[in-house]
Amino acid sequence: MFKTFKIFSPKGFTVFEMLVVIGLMLLVVGAAYGLYVAGFKDQFFIREQNDAIEEARRGMLSIIYEAREATNADNGAYPLELAQNYSFVFYGDIDRDSLTERVRYFLNGTDLNKGVTNPTGFPIVYNPANEVVTRVAAYIVNQLEVQPIFYYYNGNYPGDVITNPLTTPVNLQAVRAVGIKLLVNVDHDHAPENVELDSFVQIRNLKDNL
Repeated sequence: MFKTFKIFSPKGFTVFEMLVVIGLMLLVVGAAYGLYVAGFKDQFFIREQNDAIEEARRGMLSIIYEAREATNADNGAYPLELAQNYSFVFYGDIDRDSLTERVRYFLNGTDLNKGVTNPTGFPIVYNPANEVVTRVAAYIVNQLEVQPIFYYYNGNYPGDVITNPLTTPVNLQAVRAVGIKLLVNVDHDHAPENVELDSFVQIRNLKDNL
């Protein structure tokens, strides 16, 4: 005849042991939650950064397309009105309506904006009060990095790299091409390195080195 023996602890968990177990469980759950939150933030940052880069790319293409066709204003003004580090103003029929608009690209904080003014009246004027401003791109950090957005070149570029890009204040009559550099960064703390977009456009109606 066999006897069955049951092996068991005469005592249950002590309060201290229970606290240790609960503490360990909380640590595991907390670590898992921390990893989840960090992963979520990373994914959100990547998506937001990619969206900002794409927006900046489209904005740059808009500048290139429009500046390339810069022409005399409907009141006879020169095709270029202002050429600064963070602001570029020119005239062009950007919407193909047979009217030449005044186009102003400028940086406001970290927003790259575009202002468009239609000609009105007789004699024709470009009333600043009629300017319609839209945002072209966000998270543009050029000014924070002390890096110009716009660079200006004369007709001797690229052969002449001594006087190019032109120094400010820029002689508008000398400008034949414009370089554009956009530095994009959604969160400097998350990604200390900026994403840089560069392009270059020759102004067809001013080109004299054919």
